[in-house]
Amino acid sequence: MSPSYQTDNTTTEKDVLVNPSKMETSSARTMLKKVGIAVLVGGAVVVGNSYRSPMNTPTTEIEAFLSSVSDLPVATADGSLTCSGRGTMYSVAPFESENTFPGEIICGQLCILPEQVAFVIRFAPPPTPVIGDCPSRGFTVDSGKSFNSIPIFSEFFQSRVFTEPKPYIQFKDYSGIGGNDIGRCGRFGSQKAIEDYCNSNLDCMGYSFDRFNGRNWWCTKTTSEKGVFNRNAVWYQKPPQ
Repeated sequence: MSPSYQTDNTTTEKDVLVNPSKMETSSARTMLKKVGIAVLVGGAVVVGNSYRSPMNTPTTEIEAFLSSVSDLPVATADGSLTCSGRGTMYSVAPFESENTFPGEIICGQLCILPEQVAFVIRFAPPPTPVIGDCPSRGFTVDSGKSFNSIPIFSEFFQSRVFTEPKPYIQFKDYSGIGGNDIGRCGRFGSQKAIEDYCNSNLDCMGYSFDRFNGRNWWCTKTTSEKGVFNRNAVWYQKPPQ
């Protein structure tokens, strides 16, 4: 008797692995994410067991993480700047960058859901991620770059890179190029306030001090040039990052 074969159009997990187009885009993507992560995590567990290392992850921990994958938005390419909903901001610091800013001490931050925490802490290279963003740890300059916190699946766990502030370059008797202001001038009550704002804003290239204005710490700008002569001002140019 010749074997019988199923000839209907039922889509199976095997079908998806061979031909993801048989499922809707979101379903296929979720399935592939789960399979890919399961294979990689499984490999890590086997290696850990082989070398008797602490990488032996309990099955329940892996299952909890996989169950959360379908609820994950696709990670943004530039990592997490804010954290809302059920997520909590974690950061990793200080450590020496090998690729993003070679040789520089940096901090990385990312937003993690509760069911992902144990997984991330278990597999992230040292130092161990802790609750809190990078600015709260003294790394206040947003670089606009990111790296993979867990090098097993590049689409997830992109950490935003922050660096420690460097001294601004001062140009006495200059106030920057006219116009190009970010928001309203004069809204900052101290140098720390205006510099922290500039450090956290990728568009900000510097700020001015004007001794003749009531609130001396004056304008943040999208241009870095010192501008024209102004004996009542000081221009603070943002250092290259």
